[in-house]
Amino acid sequence: MCRAHLVVYVLLLLASLYRSTHSAGTTPGLKEVFIGRCWQYQSISEHNKLPELKVNINCTKLWLAFYDSFAFKDPCTVGVDDYKTFFYMLHTSRKIKNALFWSGMHDLVTDFTFINDDYIVIGDTLTGYLLNNLNWCGGTDADGLNSTSCSENV
Repeated sequence: MCRAHLVVYVLLLLASLYRSTHSAGTTPGLKEVFIGRCWQYQSISEHNKLPELKVNINCTKLWLAFYDSFAFKDPCTVGVDDYKTFFYMLHTSRKIKNALFWSGMHDLVTDFTFINDDYIVIGDTLTGYLLNNLNWCGGTDADGLNSTSCSENV
């Protein structure tokens, strides 16, 4: 497994743990936001200065792989393995050498990566762009999502 995928796995796991202890529920319109961001990212990535960030993916199929990872499941039982199909669809042979994860230093890190092409922030990757500031967890509602409260028992 390449280092970039490991970083993404760890970040998703950390986001999942944070979300399951601090979330009020799944972001309203999650499907529409996800698919919209996917299309938007592809349109933006065509003009990206880093070829590693350019993608061509079926956004609806990517959504379904993501949704199937957690929908109708107890949030406490969802793990990294549940997201394997989603990550497989995001796999690329192009390696991202130096990805930066930031917390509380958005402007500094963004400015740094703007002037230094050797680094990118996770939010500039498709995964980071899609999932930034979103909450999601499975539930028993008709759509398989819990829109009111994600579990706080981790």
